[in-house]
Amino acid sequence: MRIKEVRTLLSEWRDRLNLTQWDISVYWAASDIPPDIVGTCWWFTEEEKAEIHIRQTEDADVEETLVHELIHLSLEGHKEPKHSTDRHYEQGIHKLARALVRARRGQWTAN
Repeated sequence: MRIKEVRTLLSEWRDRLNLTQWDISVYWAASDIPPDIVGTCWWFTEEEKAEIHIRQTEDADVEETLVHELIHLSLEGHKEPKHSTDRHYEQGIHKLARALVRARRGQWTAN
């Protein structure tokens, strides 16, 4: 997937998740982020600006990762950013992102 396509998805999901007041940019992640992290989101609450960085991997679904990071912004954008270490919280966001993306794609299976 090309970054232009990711930015198109960002525009669509920004509208779907009602984050239109936010100025959100998306980039491919630099190689210096830990290998177990597929995406990160940093936001600046006062300015309503955010940056999402996504690692390109064969295993990860870029759209799901984008939606996962946007859900973080939606749920936590009103406070200062911090990376969650709560595994259950992260799994919940992952499941929600996967369900939303699959629903958009017309894939209603539980897998």
